[in-house]
Amino acid sequence: MNKKSFLRTLFTTLKDLQSLFFPPICLACKGPVAGEDTLMCATCQANLPFTAHHLQKDNLMEQRFWGRINIERATAFLQFQKGGSVQNLLHFLKYEHREDLGIYLGNWYGRELNESDIYKNIDYVIPVPIHKQRLKKRGYNQIEEFSRCIAFQIGKEYRGDLLHRVKNSSTQINRSKEERFSHLERAFSWKTPGVLEGKHILIIDDIMTTGATFEACCYPLKNINGVKISICTLAIAE
Repeated sequence: MNKKSFLRTLFTTLKDLQSLFFPPICLACKGPVAGEDTLMCATCQANLPFTAHHLQKDNLMEQRFWGRINIERATAFLQFQKGGSVQNLLHFLKYEHREDLGIYLGNWYGRELNESDIYKNIDYVIPVPIHKQRLKKRGYNQIEEFSRCIAFQIGKEYRGDLLHRVKNSSTQINRSKEERFSHLERAFSWKTPGVLEGKHILIIDDIMTTGATFEACCYPLKNINGVKISICTLAIAE
């Protein structure tokens, strides 16, 4: 056996051992799946709590921003419920370095959005950033690949360089809407904001609870002429 054949056999053996001791699981229900490239079982794919927000004007997510910030449209892919499949997906995406899951879900939802005329006039797709200290610790922004794939699927320009997080805020859990916004005040800044004049931007985050993060992102845009804002999340909490 030559060296190349030996290495191929060794690699295959190691993968088989990995599958034996660490069998692949569905990232939604944590049950078994057929192969390591399968991220979700067929049952979970069919029964995820889809919102269909992208097909509904004045949907629940848009209503949450009434009287707060001026947006064109808002949409979420999935409905979050504590202890449910979407919470599992968000955990793997955020804490287990499963960027492949972000790519999978981003392409999926991007294809859905591309079938709607609502998002045809978007100019830039922009992910909500994380602070550089958290980025260094975690190694990646969990929503970046999801956003990038949505931009690709709807045929719009991805701009991960325009919005920056300048304040490293602690967890928002158990804070009220007012406390969250106060805590996030001046947490974000826009690089070369003049680029946004007359543009329609789609800002994307992983989950929306009170909407305070989006408010903090949008607050610095109030004096930019002609900018239009739409919002998208992977999930929305009740």
